[in-house]
Amino acid sequence: MTNFAIQSTVGPVISSLASKDKGTMGNKVDCAGAQLKNNVVTGLQAGAVAAGAAGGVYGVAKNAKLARGAAKVFDSIMNGFGKLIGEKDFAQKINNLAKNLVKDNANFGPEMLKKVTDAIRKSKGALLVAAATLPILSYISHKHSYKMGQIDQKYTDKAQLQKTL
Repeated sequence: MTNFAIQSTVGPVISSLASKDKGTMGNKVDCAGAQLKNNVVTGLQAGAVAAGAAGGVYGVAKNAKLARGAAKVFDSIMNGFGKLIGEKDFAQKINNLAKNLVKDNANFGPEMLKKVTDAIRKSKGALLVAAATLPILSYISHKHSYKMGQIDQKYTDKAQLQKTL
């Protein structure tokens, strides 16, 4: 079985060539070319966003100041969310829950506890990067699907017009 990436990239191209409602072979090839171009552009856009996100996560993981800053932003977002649901100091409750979970389930010395606390701080930064990245990737995916439909319809209409003339 082929993997999803191959199916989603090559599938619209092959289906354009095999379609009976695209008219002439020239029209089918033009449609397939437009679909392939759309797939390549979308792949490059998504790759650039994912690379940026990976760089952001790497930066948070390697830079303590950046991790602290990201953790502060994450905490302020959580406190804002807490206000919406009627909880005061929601970020502190989440932090305490994470710390207690670690303390209750592991017998760590002070050095290891510090490492775990740093990891939690860094994971907040990673969550922040992911929270910013996912809507962008969703938009790129939606735009790709919409354009795929537009391309298909354009060449179907073109074939119908050629048929009527």
